[in-house]
Amino acid sequence: SAGRPSSASPGRVRTAESERSASSASLPGAMAPPVNRRRGVERKGLGLRATGLPLLAAALYITATSVLSLAGQCVDALRGSLQGHAAFLAVQGAPRQGRRVLHVMHAAAFPAKTGATFPARTGFPAAKPGAQFPAKVGGGVGSSGLLSVDVFEIPPGLLHGRLWECPADGVKNTAGQEGLWKIRKIRAFKTFVIQDLFKGPSTAVPDEPDCRELTEIDLDPEEYARVVASLIRRATRLRRDRKERWSKHMGMDVRLENVFTYRGFSNNGRSLVRVAIESSAVTPEAINLGFLKASQPAAAALVGMKVMPIGKEKFDKIWIVSACNTDGHALTEEIRAKLLGFAKDAEMKMMLYSAPVGEMLISASADSWEPAHLRKNYTFVASALRPKLSLHATSRLQGLEGWPAGVSAFPLKQMMITSAQRQTIIQDELDWAVSKLQWKKLLKRETQGGATEFRTLEPPLLVFAKGGTAKADTLGASTWTSLATKGVHYLNPDNTNVRLVGIILGSNDPNDLKIAGVVLPAIQKRITSAGITVSGTNIIEVTQANLNDLAKVLAQAGVGPGDAVLLFGPKGLGSVRSEKIREGLKNECFRAGEGQMHVASQWFSIEKTAWQKVGKVSAMLAEQDAAIMNCAAGLLAKLGHTPWGISGGQWAKDSSRRQVVVAGLDVCHLTRGAAARSTFSRGRAHIVAGTRISSHFPETQPEVFGKFEAQMEHAPGESMPYSIIKRLIPPPFASGRVVVVHREGKFNPDEIRAFEDYKDHLDASTAFVLVQVIKERGGVPRMYMGTSSPSAKGVAAMLTPKHAVLVSTVPSIGSPTPLEVELRQIIGNVDPIMEKDGWLRSVYDLSFMHYSSLYRKTRLPSTTHFADRLAYMLAQAGDDPEVSGSMGDTSSQQYWL
Repeated sequence: SAGRPSSASPGRVRTAESERSASSASLPGAMAPPVNRRRGVERKGLGLRATGLPLLAAALYITATSVLSLAGQCVDALRGSLQGHAAFLAVQGAPRQGRRVLHVMHAAAFPAKTGATFPARTGFPAAKPGAQFPAKVGGGVGSSGLLSVDVFEIPPGLLHGRLWECPADGVKNTAGQEGLWKIRKIRAFKTFVIQDLFKGPSTAVPDEPDCRELTEIDLDPEEYARVVASLIRRATRLRRDRKERWSKHMGMDVRLENVFTYRGFSNNGRSLVRVAIESSAVTPEAINLGFLKASQPAAAALVGMKVMPIGKEKFDKIWIVSACNTDGHALTEEIRAKLLGFAKDAEMKMMLYSAPVGEMLISASADSWEPAHLRKNYTFVASALRPKLSLHATSRLQGLEGWPAGVSAFPLKQMMITSAQRQTIIQDELDWAVSKLQWKKLLKRETQGGATEFRTLEPPLLVFAKGGTAKADTLGASTWTSLATKGVHYLNPDNTNVRLVGIILGSNDPNDLKIAGVVLPAIQKRITSAGITVSGTNIIEVTQANLNDLAKVLAQAGVGPGDAVLLFGPKGLGSVRSEKIREGLKNECFRAGEGQMHVASQWFSIEKTAWQKVGKVSAMLAEQDAAIMNCAAGLLAKLGHTPWGISGGQWAKDSSRRQVVVAGLDVCHLTRGAAARSTFSRGRAHIVAGTRISSHFPETQPEVFGKFEAQMEHAPGESMPYSIIKRLIPPPFASGRVVVVHREGKFNPDEIRAFEDYKDHLDASTAFVLVQVIKERGGVPRMYMGTSSPSAKGVAAMLTPKHAVLVSTVPSIGSPTPLEVELRQIIGNVDPIMEKDGWLRSVYDLSFMHYSSLYRKTRLPSTTHFADRLAYMLAQAGDDPEVSGSMGDTSSQQYWL
């Protein structure tokens, strides 16, 4: 907890620096020291006893009195040419009592089951329950009852040091000058150089002759804001006195850290900085990717994963794995010898000597807002990278050969902080930066009633048959009641008579058959009440052995185009295999009806506690009935029907009588199949998933959205060229209409030019409204209602007239994570209401269209949410990219749900 004294130094507060020294403490005496037999090293007491090469022993045991000063510094990046890539190997280790110790841990030291005890390292403070922050909130937090956002106004006059503008490629000599600091990406092809006053007065000037001195008045409000944000970022990165939070997980002490993001921008001539925090658990060094055996499944699972290098300062950030390769590019003695030739010091050689032959080499780049093709990639040995302890990461690693079975995701509840705590942390960080930078003026939070505009968007109407409507904020059982009484918004006339088959997957438990016998008739009853005729039902059981051939599973069930299957997943499958089978069967169901109606599939998890009560209670429980309604609504959409439409209201009505339609685009990375077997250079294929949403009744209800279409295409890289945009948003869909395009992430300049070119080839009345929807947790500022979270969804803070932070959902626990929504560009002519806030309302309104989620709306609009879901389904199914090209679809079946 904050301010807890270290056991090693009573009365001293632990800081980030002290963790590294504590990490090399010995294991408890009651436990046998873990042995890494591959490396021939046994850890015992404070040092290491070498059982392998004498040279390795010498490299692992270096005293502080030697000529090398190792003092906990991370090894500088080793850059060299290895198979056409920059090579980088990070050193694992930490100084302790004047010795350099390499941390190694054998998989046997990890428990066989989740929840078992991991060896605790002495020197770590014990985690204490209760509040980790001051209970009293200080100044600078939101005023009582008013909306506020983590955006702060920057006063003028903060640039005390002299400032120069230099050519981007002409500041190499300046980089090492004492008292100067470089700031990039303020102006194109320029680098700013400013006197560094953080450590005291500076009189340094750049050595470059082509630098031009600037004053604050030479900067526009946006440039000034970005320079100030860079200074705050640099100052807070150097902070070492933060109070830390610790928690217990898997029997180990885990440090919780807050990662701050600062971005400067301007609005109406004002300079502002937005601040965001992402709380994360710092994975202990003992849990690293070195446990994995080099294999193609491991390579496929790692691509795209967020990892943390073992090191400090320079590498204290999140990295993204871009490629893995095990075919001839794992570490060998020959490669080791080549890399040793690049090594400049004993630290690097120590790491090279200790890495085992056959360990994977992993290419990764620092996580940033830059496109992936512009990021610098470095190569790490697997043992130098730690996975984030997220549910997504741990589930991908489970079952891979060599990975310890006991590694589990860190509970999100243990990382959560309240809104009041979040505001206090941010204010404390900014106050510290202001003090260290010697600024006399404070930054002021943007609050309701001030210059920043706050809006509350009303939820849209759900539209059923014959004009029946209901409020979208009443999602739940009442939505099904409206559906059953007012009628399904659109019934596909080609699929109103279906067969319903239940498939129990790999279960030997007779109770599973009993549960399926209750669920299947209940689903049939719900679907029938919606106007669908179910011609027959039956249940079949599939053995574990037959699950290896998913096509045979469907053949055994005897289902065909237009039929529906309920897939019952028992507990015995395990979460990883269940996910793979579920997505694989979805893909098989899609293929079974390729070119015509698909087979609709719905997964049903019967291992949940509520279903284990079947036969023990006389009536169906409320939670059981809720699951039945969710599945029934999802099946209706997968059969090609639209349970309800969404009325877009005035923003979806064009004064020129053009139809307003919406498309969603998402560039995804396929890391399985042929992509995972590619060369060491990239190791993934780029897939662009697209959705199109329009009206089933354009003549009578043009503003009601309910008709879905989907398409997937291969892209040559991160960007979408003209040819792909034309296929994803074809001329019959776009020409003569107002097309609102939601893109998950940012449009790049090439994509905007492609849309401009595309418009020139369509009807002159066509218009494109390009909207960026960004969902990253760490980079979006949070909103508050006083010192609490906003109590209602639909609240937006307008950072600029074309840039908003939107709270689209309010979770049951924790504070809401907003979306960042920006109107990037309008190509063509649109009504004023579309330009004012129609682009923002389109994102919020279409987040009420997830038909397999009656009780909870999605944070993202259905456009980008479903596009992302499409690509994920394909990746999990394990298809080669060549097969995925056939996934274009013009039917109304939402098979991805």
